[in-house]
Amino acid sequence: MRGGAVLGEVDEYGAIGFRAREGFREHSRENTEILFADLGYKFNDQVENPFYLTLDGTNRNLPGGVTKSEMQNDPAQANPLAIPRTGTRSGPTFGWPTN
Repeated sequence: MRGGAVLGEVDEYGAIGFRAREGFREHSRENTEILFADLGYKFNDQVENPFYLTLDGTNRNLPGGVTKSEMQNDPAQANPLAIPRTGTRSGPTFGWPTN
């Protein structure tokens, strides 16, 4: 969704976007949200001042690499080391053993 306007010496534009993807392999997906805003003011014919704001958030799961034989055996599998798991420490760990 997007839109903009010019009101006298002020111009504005804004856009909001969302994208979601599901991959073929296990643990492969992506969600992205983006917000873009532009606000400008024209002081005179020689001076104009735009302000830009961009906010972008991405949540992505990557399946990691597999060997050729693993791929031939199960092409949709993810590398187990690429999947976060919760250990005794707070928060996820990424394939590293926890105590």
